[in-house]
Amino acid sequence: MRLRFLVGCLFNGNIGMHDASWRSKFGGNIYVNNGSHGCINLPKNKAAELFARIQKGCPVVVHQ
Repeated sequence: MRLRFLVGCLFNGNIGMHDASWRSKFGGNIYVNNGSHGCINLPKNKAAELFARIQKGCPVVVHQ
């Protein structure tokens, strides 16, 4: 697996946000049967947009 855009906000045990080119669908309840191992998977264009908009040190707030 090769990631093109890994947003450098690794949190909660190395969970991050990255592109997931192997997925064809995102959102909804896809996580029920075909979720990730913790990372937030993004479509490539959204990962690229997020990567371009943030800077090192940008706070990430995670809600449970």
